[in-house]
Amino acid sequence: MSAKTDKITSGGTNAASRKWYQSPNFYIQALSALLAFGAFVTGSQITALVAVVPAAIAVWNAFKDGGTLSLLEWINKANVRSYLMQALVLAVPTLTSDFFNNIWAATDAAQSKNWSALLAALFSLVTIVYKLIVTRPTTPTAVG
Repeated sequence: MSAKTDKITSGGTNAASRKWYQSPNFYIQALSALLAFGAFVTGSQITALVAVVPAAIAVWNAFKDGGTLSLLEWINKANVRSYLMQALVLAVPTLTSDFFNNIWAATDAAQSKNWSALLAALFSLVTIVYKLIVTRPTTPTAVG
């Protein structure tokens, strides 16, 4: 590994001396949460626009790292996963955290070549997607 890659994966030169609230990622996450709250209050058009913010920050992280990380190393960064999850939840509000947990479990299992865990995660993903797509008919309620 190069010195730049070591610096990126360790969190920077002064990451150990920073407190949790001094990290730029903390402020980005807080801003995303505030924007998400406002988006859910005001409507779906604004939600789609607000989804661009965490997605752009995830891409910015790739450029900030200077292209020294592979796609797998980049997607394994916790902050990048969080930003991508926020963007997708804002863009498609019906997605749940279980969906993303299974995506991360599937990618981790594939990287470690744990095929049984990969099959379990993929089965869960198919089940979640099926339940999102297929809606059950609701029984009519009696009025009066």
